[in-house]
Amino acid sequence: MSDKINLNSEEFDGGGAIFNNGIAGVVENVKVSIERKQADQADNFPDYRLKFLDSGGGTLDKVFYYADESHINFSKRLKGLGTELKHIWGVLVGKDTPIPEFSGHKEMLDTMMSSFNDAVKEAPDNLYRTVVTYGSKDYPQKYLRIPFFPPYFESMLVKPEESRIAVPRNSRMIPFVEDAKDEAYDNVHSDPDAKKDDSSEWV
Repeated sequence: MSDKINLNSEEFDGGGAIFNNGIAGVVENVKVSIERKQADQADNFPDYRLKFLDSGGGTLDKVFYYADESHINFSKRLKGLGTELKHIWGVLVGKDTPIPEFSGHKEMLDTMMSSFNDAVKEAPDNLYRTVVTYGSKDYPQKYLRIPFFPPYFESMLVKPEESRIAVPRNSRMIPFVEDAKDEAYDNVHSDPDAKKDDSSEWV
C-alpha cells in the first residue's frame, strides 16, 4: 500500500453540520432541493424528500410518502398531502400558476415533485426562509424538525414584515431529553398571536 493515511484530513472528521447549529426558530437564507427514493433503497424509505440546506451546510428533510389507500384515515391523509403540496407549489412554482388535475394520488405526488425539482433547478441560487422546532409541548422531539402544517417556508423575497413564517404556538425550543425534568413553561414558545400547531400530523 503506497498511499499514506493522514487522519488530519477532513474526510476523517465524521458526522456533518447540524441544521442551524441546533437552534430552534426562524432560519433565513436556506436553499432547497428535491430527492426521490432510489430503487436500491429500503421499502420504508421516504418516497420523496424536500431538503433544506442552511448557510453552514446543515440539512433537514421534510419527507413525503405515497398515501396508503388501505389506511382508515386515507381521505384525511390525502387532504393533508394535497394541502402541503399546494403550499410548496406556491413557493417554488408560483401561486399564479394553475395546478393540473390528477387521476390519482400517486400521479399527484410524482407530478408535483417533478415540477418542484424543475423549479429548483431553474433557480438553484434562490434563498428561502423556514422555521424549525423541537416539536411541541404535547409532542416533544429530540431533534429539530420542520412543522407538520404549512406555511413552513417562503422566499426570502418576502419582506420580514409581510412574512407568514413564525414559530408555531406551544412549540418546544430545546431538545426533549427522556427521564429529565421537563421545564415546559420555560422551553415552550407561548406567543398568543402565533399560529397554533398541535403537532397531530395528518399522517
